[in-house]
Amino acid sequence: MVLPTFIVRGLVGMVAWRNLLRLRQPTGLGRLAAFARGARASFRFSIDADSRRYSGPRRERVRSAAG
Repeated sequence: MVLPTFIVRGLVGMVAWRNLLRLRQPTGLGRLAAFARGARASFRFSIDADSRRYSGPRRERVRSAAG
């Protein structure tokens, strides 16, 4: 699941809490934001059930105008 992985890897492993509390750089918030963005972007791709690989971006159906 994405949420437990996000909590463990993101909040515990990526953020330098000591630097964040002391307002010093690097804090790791950029890495955390990039990880969250990548996790969100991964939901745009469908996963093949047999090979468990990403099969390509999901395409939304677009209604064409009658004419």
